[in-house]
Amino acid sequence: MAARIDATDSKRFRRLLARGVTNPLGRGDFVYREGEAADSIYAVLRGRIRLSISAPAGREVTVATVGPGELFGEECLVPEQRRLCTARAAESTTTARIPADAALRAVRTSRDAERALIHAWLTELAEARRRAAEQAFRPVPQRLARLLLELRRRFGRKEAKGTLIPHWFTHQELADLIAAHRSTVTTTLGDWLYRGILKERGRCLLILDERRLEILADAKAR
Repeated sequence: MAARIDATDSKRFRRLLARGVTNPLGRGDFVYREGEAADSIYAVLRGRIRLSISAPAGREVTVATVGPGELFGEECLVPEQRRLCTARAAESTTTARIPADAALRAVRTSRDAERALIHAWLTELAEARRRAAEQAFRPVPQRLARLLLELRRRFGRKEAKGTLIPHWFTHQELADLIAAHRSTVTTTLGDWLYRGILKERGRCLLILDERRLEILADAKAR
């Protein structure tokens, strides 16, 4: 549903991407909706895709984000599978669509493609277990610091004054990803901005004090 497969981990996936059908998307455009037939796997070439599931009161909860070089929609590899979540563009985005049969052949005939897929699933399972444990035992600031460091690893661009996360995540998205209230995330970010740990730059976030953020992420739960 939400595993992030790094296309660069597989030569076969990279070749498939070269033949994929590209599709430019505006912010809010849907790639697919929860419950639809799963007939393709997608790669993000530019921008960011938000994966969400339905929640009570008609709300959508963000369960993952996918950035450049990452694949999503791998449930199509299971015959007659329906989409387990909704995928839509979080900003101006370009995706490449790979039909399910071509992706399935890649997995069946390529050891590196198979390993990339299994690694993505295992990583997502480990992250889900970690997040579940953190919800019960770790305070929101620590969970948020860990999330920002993960986004730094995946999307970060090194600059003279710090590391820029080029995709701006709304406070609600960040809250969803760590199972916290939006108001708590807003308050925590405001504190870190005031203390000079972070800086907003347009629709981007600049990590100024990476060491301090790492200390916050490793702090012992009280």
